[in-house]
Amino acid sequence: MKTTLEVIIALLSSGGDFGLTILLAGIGSSIGLYKAGVAVFYIFQYQKQAEGKVDSSLAVFALFPSSQTLYGIGLSIFLALNKVPMFQSILIGLFAGGAIMISAICQGMICAHGINSMGKANEGKPQTLMIAGAIEFVALATMGISMVLALFLKG
Repeated sequence: MKTTLEVIIALLSSGGDFGLTILLAGIGSSIGLYKAGVAVFYIFQYQKQAEGKVDSSLAVFALFPSSQTLYGIGLSIFLALNKVPMFQSILIGLFAGGAIMISAICQGMICAHGINSMGKANEGKPQTLMIAGAIEFVALATMGISMVLALFLKG
């Protein structure tokens, strides 16, 4: 019986984009998480010194960019399962993965600014949620459009 990791490796190596989308989306998520995570640590330090207590709910905003990795995984597995030709899969993986990577980085930057605003002045939560949600939609739409494009290119 194969492990889950062995199944994923077999899927990715049998065609598709060879994990390119996962790689790019993961890089973007890592950078976005770093940017938002640094803001959380800064605000925790600031709040502890200024108020003596920390609003730990702000840490949730630092996790938002991680979802883009899931879109990269989903698209990469979709390309492999549907046996989209290698050249088309790599092109889709490069462009879609790049777009998802950029959205994760931008979402991390937006969340970092929101964390700073919420942590210092206790304002900006709706705006941060709205903009982060819009960026999330862009990544989700990129994945969906790429899947439709892959089926179209497959013929």
